Amino acid sequence: MLHTLMLAQGQECFYEKATMDGMKSGILAKLAMQISVYYTDIDAILRGDAYEVYVDSFVLSFRIIIIHHQHSSSSRCVQKINKSNRS
Repeated sequence: MLHTLMLAQGQECFYEKATMDGMKSGILAKLAMQISVYYTDIDAILRGDAYEVYVDSFVLSFRIIIIHHQHSSSSRCVQKINKSNRS
């Protein structure tokens, strides 16, 4: 689980840098979707019986917020791509 968490956090750093550098929407969408996948995997692990005793509900709520944020970021990027392709 820690391996996946570190990948997600590293991918977030790349996403932030790509956003600041003005990268194309397609790249941002791919990065955001991968972050969402990583956090969804972590969420599934943390909700398992093995971790339920150790993980505070606040931590789970925080992770869910991050998953939704990344998913909505990737959705906005995909919408930009679709809009620019129509033009």
